[in-house]
Amino acid sequence: MIDRINDRISSTEIFASRLKGMVNDAVIKFETSITSKIEENAVAVAAPPATTAGACTRGSKMCKYASLAALTLGGIGWLGSAALWSKMLTVGGFAGLAYSLLNAKSAKSQNQSQYQTRQSTETYLSPGFIVARSSVLIEELKKIANLWLEFAESNKSILVQIINDESLIISSHERFKLESFIRVPKTLSFPLIEYRNIIEDASTPDKLKKAFKEVAESAIAEIDRVVNSQVSAYKEINGMISATLS
Repeated sequence: MIDRINDRISSTEIFASRLKGMVNDAVIKFETSITSKIEENAVAVAAPPATTAGACTRGSKMCKYASLAALTLGGIGWLGSAALWSKMLTVGGFAGLAYSLLNAKSAKSQNQSQYQTRQSTETYLSPGFIVARSSVLIEELKKIANLWLEFAESNKSILVQIINDESLIISSHERFKLESFIRVPKTLSFPLIEYRNIIEDASTPDKLKKAFKEVAESAIAEIDRVVNSQVSAYKEINGMISATLS
């Protein structure tokens, strides 16, 4: 009889470890999903649009080639005759080449600036993504609470059988007192609305990861509180029955 109660105590502690493991696994899974989202965003903004880049490159090259051609012809003409047209071609070639080089530099600088701005913006996660992650975690905690309730109810049935065993010679009052320890199993009461608010207030990957850890620590503390309280009740039953049998 005492061994059966001790078995329930041991099983309860093991089950609690399983529930806490589920919470930790959920956090790891969510951190992985956040990392994947960051990488997905990084790929999306890794390069400027191909059409813009291509147009800038083609325009710069055409201007550059035309300027070099004018510069070459003007230089040859200048050396040969020093005619006005050769001077104009030479000067125009210099001007065009300088313009193409400055334009290419400006386009590169603008593209880098746009990329940096977009990259900075993408470090913020969308509200839809955060709400979705929050909902999944809330559902996982509901599942954990239900699993615990089913387990506690199962323990209650086993312990009631022990208390009502005819071989246990105790008064009706003592039996009633024993049953009072397990009549209403302890339940997990996660503040789900509070948890949701903590998560959905986060806007960046680091803040979201911190929010998940905060919620996980709170959930694990609640599991420990409830399980310790339930185990304490089982130990009370064990002590009373042990005193009766001695």
